[in-house]
Amino acid sequence: MRKKLRQLLKLDEKSKDLNLSPVEKRVLEGEQRFEATYHSNKLEGNKLSKGEAKKAILAE
Repeated sequence: MRKKLRQLLKLDEKSKDLNLSPVEKRVLEGEQRFEATYHSNKLEGNKLSKGEAKKAILAE
């Protein structure tokens, strides 16, 4: 899990260097927020599948 979080942080740093449109930035931020929430929930013992977790997180 820690490896995945490190990968997400590296991806975040790389994405700052890209020239993305506002819409692309918004989509990327949403995906990053989902991944971070999903993996932190996994660390806490949440057993939801990725699809179930996406529905729950997007419903918030």
